[in-house]
Amino acid sequence: HARVCGGRSSATTPSTRPVESEPLEGVVTENETAMLLGMQATLPTKARDKPGRWRLVLDDWRGTGANIAEPLSVERALDLLQDEARSVRSGIRLSATGLRSGLDDLLVTLPCVVAADRRRLAPPSEGAAEALAENVSPLAEELGIVTALHPAHLEDSKDARLLIDWLKDQGALLDGTDDTVVVRRLAEAGRSGRKLKQPLTDRQADALRRAFELIDVVERSELGRAVGHAVSLTAYQYQAGSRGKRRKTVASPATAYQPRSINRRKDSFGVAAGKTSGIVWLEGRYGKTLKSSEGRTGIGAQKFLTLLGAETAPRPEPHPDLVKRFSGLQSGLSRFVDGSPSGRSTTLENQGATYTLADSACPTMVDVIKDIARVRQGGKRRRRAQALLATLVRAWGRLSDFAEVATADDYYAWREKGRTVAFWLWQARDVA
Repeated sequence: HARVCGGRSSATTPSTRPVESEPLEGVVTENETAMLLGMQATLPTKARDKPGRWRLVLDDWRGTGANIAEPLSVERALDLLQDEARSVRSGIRLSATGLRSGLDDLLVTLPCVVAADRRRLAPPSEGAAEALAENVSPLAEELGIVTALHPAHLEDSKDARLLIDWLKDQGALLDGTDDTVVVRRLAEAGRSGRKLKQPLTDRQADALRRAFELIDVVERSELGRAVGHAVSLTAYQYQAGSRGKRRKTVASPATAYQPRSINRRKDSFGVAAGKTSGIVWLEGRYGKTLKSSEGRTGIGAQKFLTLLGAETAPRPEPHPDLVKRFSGLQSGLSRFVDGSPSGRSTTLENQGATYTLADSACPTMVDVIKDIARVRQGGKRRRRAQALLATLVRAWGRLSDFAEVATADDYYAWREKGRTVAFWLWQARDVA
């Protein structure tokens, strides 16, 4: 007893001398242990024998009911990661101790990473646009989405290596330092439904365009639309009933359309749409700010925005009233859904079908057709209608995938009855 309590058998009871758990030896200080356990002091190191029998003594006393505080746990000690006064290396050692103790799930929520500028950060989650890296590429620096690690993280120590390996497993650390890696990270974020918080500045958008020029043609196509979901650009819409007044907005390129000032065909979708309200158009200035110095061999504004998914023709999309009738099977659209064109309903009834499967709507095209029909000037109406027809013909390679659907009844499972044109084409016939 005198040995454990530093020679004072009665003046200081063991309960007033807290200790850290064994994994924390040499990881936290005596003052930190006392502070976290709400005590004035901890059992001093000089009162502990080197073989560690003192721990067995305390355990025995606890087993007999003595009022002795439980050791400071690793989980509780991880609170110290929020103490910016601690050294970077001590934080790395504490984080590594947490990993060895199986506290990965807690560690991802704590500032266990230190940036080169000494900021304390929680690791970015897998699928996020933000990431960590040993070095920051020009594109990453321009976008401000990649944080360089403090040099202490890159030292050749067991603790540092363990933490780095864990960050890689978490998807928080970029595997490389060039711009292509950053583009892939953005694509991954877009596929995960994540996006950058702020729209790209013109300078950032052009930096991204230049990065795409360095990627081979096949991979460009694979990455482009996903990146288009992860970033946003400035855009506009025509307001309903405002006689063509624009409203500014921001939009992901993958959900927006290219305006007439970028897609300059005389029969473009922009010509067909005119000032139809609600359609999101990217700002025309991108035609000037996204020019390539490589000329025709480079990626200019139209080619770049097309890669990002900005369309030049209407987009069919899953009908919002599709229902999941049977587990593991396609969704269906009822014959009696609100707004079902009479021709569609009759066709399904004649086939003995109650649903169409995986059906599509195209509200943008329907809105354009309705807007064209309201034009009083015959010449203008014909030009817009011809532009819409030409747009559909050019895009039919893509649109044809959405042109026809299976019909079925729903007797315990889908029983296919035949084929018919998709909802959006029936609707287009009705309003044309």
